[in-house]
Amino acid sequence: MGFTIHHPAYLRTGLWPVTPFTDPQLVRFAEQLPLELRRRKTLYRDFLTRAGLPALVTHPQRTEHFRDLMQQGLRQHGLTLAERLLREGMILAEHGFVDPDALRRVVRRAHRSATVPSVLCDTLVLEVGLRSLLAPDTATVA
Repeated sequence: MGFTIHHPAYLRTGLWPVTPFTDPQLVRFAEQLPLELRRRKTLYRDFLTRAGLPALVTHPQRTEHFRDLMQQGLRQHGLTLAERLLREGMILAEHGFVDPDALRRVVRRAHRSATVPSVLCDTLVLEVGLRSLLAPDTATVA
């Protein structure tokens, strides 16, 4: 859902994402909270507990991240996509936002490494998004 609302096709039709957690008043409120309430989402977890939700929801044993899934996707598809984009010429490189030689080194190292740098995902998403704004046909990832 998060990707969908940021996708260029939605933006072209006038559907712009709204990010409520960046509202200045909410940010100021959060910044003023004592550290004990911010640490480990204590305020949020207490609120959920008072609402009657079970510990499975308020204090899950499983960490809340997609690191393994992200690594699998980057390994299976991201490295190949990065190599293809580098061959074709990247918009980000043409405008000086990405050093193509450095990106090639990152991709080569990632092939030999146990992990793929997660920042590669941000680079690929931005590049593919830019391409989709220029011409719908160039956004194809396959």
